[in-house]
Amino acid sequence: MAQQRMAFLPEVHPAGVPDAKAAALRRMQAPPGEAPLEIVPGVPTLVLTGGWEPLYEEVAAFPKSTGAGHIGAGGNHRPQDSPEGREAIQAFLSGFRGSAAA
Repeated sequence: MAQQRMAFLPEVHPAGVPDAKAAALRRMQAPPGEAPLEIVPGVPTLVLTGGWEPLYEEVAAFPKSTGAGHIGAGGNHRPQDSPEGREAIQAFLSGFRGSAAA
């Protein structure tokens, strides 16, 4: 039997937002179970996270489980701009230098 995960989000109704507008905003958001996570076999993948949002870390676990690299680089919302993130990206890309010319 396939494992199924479900996530439940509380209904949030911001103060001062009319019901119709709040409903329209909710309809524009895809349910959490429909996240477009597609992994292409054989394509090296690196996922950087900033360590500030537990949901992002949880989402990063899926590509990691399929063979992608995952680095918690810090940097909050912009891990690619942290020193650790830049170093991780450079190291990841350096593994491909020259392979396109072969």
